[in-house]
Amino acid sequence: MSETIKTDKQPHLIISAPSGAGKTTLIRELLKTDPKFQLAVSMTTRPKRSLETEGKDYYFSDIPTFQDYIAKEKFLEHAKIYSNYYGTPKSELLRLKDFRIIFDVDIHGMRQIKQNLPSAKSIFITPPSLATLEQRLITRAQDTAEVIKERVALAQRDMSYQNEYDYIVLNDCLKTATCNMRDIVKL
Repeated sequence: MSETIKTDKQPHLIISAPSGAGKTTLIRELLKTDPKFQLAVSMTTRPKRSLETEGKDYYFSDIPTFQDYIAKEKFLEHAKIYSNYYGTPKSELLRLKDFRIIFDVDIHGMRQIKQNLPSAKSIFITPPSLATLEQRLITRAQDTAEVIKERVALAQRDMSYQNEYDYIVLNDCLKTATCNMRDIVKL
């Protein structure tokens, strides 16, 4: 049975979205305008991209180290996604103890964090349509056509779980979606 972690501050945020829905952009907008929030840094086994910084974007790890963290229960949540492992170290709660924490995770991560932090608010960012999402992924030009097809299929699956979240934000207009996020965090 997992242990519930108590907090006396305003609730933390758990934010999920399909790849290409604009989650990272919305999180950055929130972080720019609200100094009470900080982003929990996740650990991953995927290769570091050229513009990413260790300890800021991710903690980059090899598979044996990641698996050791799992065995020692050092994660709030973890999952294997797109052939790589991702997880939020429990140490992020201590590192960010003076802030409201934003957790950028998938549906499985949200469920795991909610077990440990039941007061956390969960927000699902949804695109206007799967066609719009696919076009965003193509325009982003980070993935092959095969990976984009896989991401769109996973997005369709993820969107079927959005009703498990406390809030849903439609990202069809960045300004409107940002305002909606700000309204939620004030609740």
